Amino acid sequence: MVDVNGPSAFIPVPNMTTDDVTRVYPRESIVPSAEWAVIDIKPFIKAKDEKERLGHLPSRHSAWVNNKLGEVIRGPAELRKDNMYVISSSLIHELMSSKYLYYLSMLQDFSRKVSKIATLKPSEMGEQFPNVPSQIITGLLDRFTEKSGKKYTLTDSRKTKIMAWQCVLYLTIDGWSTDISKVATDLKMKPPKSVLTYTLSG
Repeated sequence: MVDVNGPSAFIPVPNMTTDDVTRVYPRESIVPSAEWAVIDIKPFIKAKDEKERLGHLPSRHSAWVNNKLGEVIRGPAELRKDNMYVISSSLIHELMSSKYLYYLSMLQDFSRKVSKIATLKPSEMGEQFPNVPSQIITGLLDRFTEKSGKKYTLTDSRKTKIMAWQCVLYLTIDGWSTDISKVATDLKMKPPKSVLTYTLSG
């Protein structure tokens, strides 16, 4: 039986059979396939400048996400030739990172709007997250909120879960070696709390 209050309740399902730290959290464990499939990164790649590129993120409040997106996109852009891409392992990593960054940005926006989410009906959620695919909104509501009647709430345990999920995404995007103090600053967390959250994430 899964302990709903234990550490495993707050993190993506890990791969317990691997010794490779980069494979501990499979992509589908962090971002379900149905949601991953609808994240369109073409607008990031085709953007004429940074302002336009950042405009395609669900939220632009994270300096870490904004800077990292610029780093990621500059890689694929340099490999572009006649609107085609040279497929390489580094390119695939960068394209995947773009999707992870979009998802992290959405999680941050989602957690910031918790007070509004609690007052909304399911049919009104799309207004709070314009241009975000409905599959992602539904998925986040299912995993990170508790439903009471027709309303959703983000309890303390769910807040911990969404914070741990974000920390896993920071690690994944940064190649499993990230500066916790910078993440804490980006998430506006006190360092001890950020260390505890990373401890939960393994």
